[in-house]
Amino acid sequence: MRESPFVREFVILSQNWMYNDNPNNTIFKLYFEDHELLRQKLRMLENYGLIYEITFNKVQRFVLSEDLVEYLYCSKLD
Repeated sequence: MRESPFVREFVILSQNWMYNDNPNNTIFKLYFEDHELLRQKLRMLENYGLIYEITFNKVQRFVLSEDLVEYLYCSKLD
Protein backbone atom coordinates (compact mmCIF):
# COMPACT_ATOMS: atom_id res chain seq x y z
CA MET A 1 0.00 0.00 0.00
CA ARG A 2 2.92 2.30 0.57
CA GLU A 3 3.70 2.42 -3.16
CA SER A 4 0.02 2.90 -4.09
CA PRO A 5 -1.61 4.86 -1.26
CA PHE A 6 -4.81 5.61 -3.18
CA VAL A 7 -5.54 2.06 -4.33
CA ARG A 8 -8.49 0.46 -2.52
CA GLU A 9 -9.50 -2.45 -4.77
CA PHE A 10 -8.08 -5.95 -4.81
CA VAL A 11 -8.82 -9.29 -6.44
CA ILE A 12 -8.19 -12.80 -5.18
CA LEU A 13 -6.66 -15.24 -7.64
CA SER A 14 -4.82 -18.47 -8.12
CA GLN A 15 -1.33 -18.15 -9.52
CA ASN A 16 -2.45 -20.64 -12.18
CA TRP A 17 -5.08 -18.26 -13.57
CA MET A 18 -4.51 -15.71 -16.27
CA TYR A 19 -5.72 -12.26 -15.31
CA ASN A 20 -5.60 -9.21 -17.54
CA ASP A 21 -5.58 -6.01 -15.52
CA ASN A 22 -6.70 -2.66 -16.70
CA PRO A 23 -3.52 -0.53 -16.94
CA ASN A 24 -5.62 2.55 -16.10
CA ASN A 25 -6.97 1.06 -12.86
CA THR A 26 -4.30 -0.16 -10.44
CA ILE A 27 -5.47 -2.88 -8.05
CA PHE A 28 -3.84 -5.20 -5.56
CA LYS A 29 -3.73 -8.95 -6.22
CA LEU A 30 -3.83 -11.57 -3.48
CA TYR A 31 -3.05 -15.19 -4.35
CA PHE A 32 -4.60 -18.21 -2.67
CA GLU A 33 -1.21 -19.94 -2.74
CA ASP A 34 0.40 -17.13 -0.72
CA HIS A 35 -2.28 -16.80 1.98
CA GLU A 36 -3.66 -19.79 3.87
CA LEU A 37 -7.46 -19.73 4.26
CA LEU A 38 -7.61 -16.49 2.30
CA ARG A 39 -11.33 -16.58 1.49
CA GLN A 40 -12.27 -17.38 5.09
CA LYS A 41 -10.15 -14.51 6.42
CA LEU A 42 -11.70 -12.12 3.93
CA ARG A 43 -15.18 -13.25 5.01
CA MET A 44 -14.33 -12.18 8.57
CA LEU A 45 -13.27 -8.74 7.33
CA GLU A 46 -16.53 -8.53 5.37
CA ASN A 47 -18.51 -9.41 8.49
CA TYR A 48 -16.91 -6.47 10.32
CA GLY A 49 -17.57 -4.11 7.40
CA LEU A 50 -13.86 -3.59 6.73
CA ILE A 51 -14.00 -4.79 3.12
CA TYR A 52 -16.84 -5.02 0.62
CA GLU A 53 -17.22 -7.45 -2.25
CA ILE A 54 -17.72 -5.66 -5.58
CA THR A 55 -17.31 -8.60 -8.00
CA PHE A 56 -18.57 -7.86 -11.50
CA ASN A 57 -17.03 -10.76 -13.44
CA LYS A 58 -15.66 -14.21 -12.64
CA VAL A 59 -12.85 -12.94 -10.40
CA GLN A 60 -13.78 -11.98 -6.84
CA ARG A 61 -13.06 -8.28 -6.30
CA PHE A 62 -13.16 -6.31 -3.07
CA VAL A 63 -12.73 -2.75 -1.87
CA LEU A 64 -11.06 -1.73 1.38
CA SER A 65 -12.96 0.52 3.77
CA GLU A 66 -11.30 3.76 4.76
CA ASP A 67 -11.43 2.62 8.41
CA LEU A 68 -9.28 -0.41 7.54
CA VAL A 69 -6.87 1.66 5.44
CA GLU A 70 -6.46 4.17 8.27
CA TYR A 71 -5.83 1.35 10.74
CA LEU A 72 -3.22 -0.24 8.47
CA TYR A 73 -1.40 3.06 7.94
CA CYS A 74 -1.43 3.91 11.66
CA SER A 75 -0.21 0.45 12.69
CA LYS A 76 2.77 0.80 10.30
CA LEU A 77 3.71 4.14 11.85
CA ASP A 78 3.88 2.74 15.42
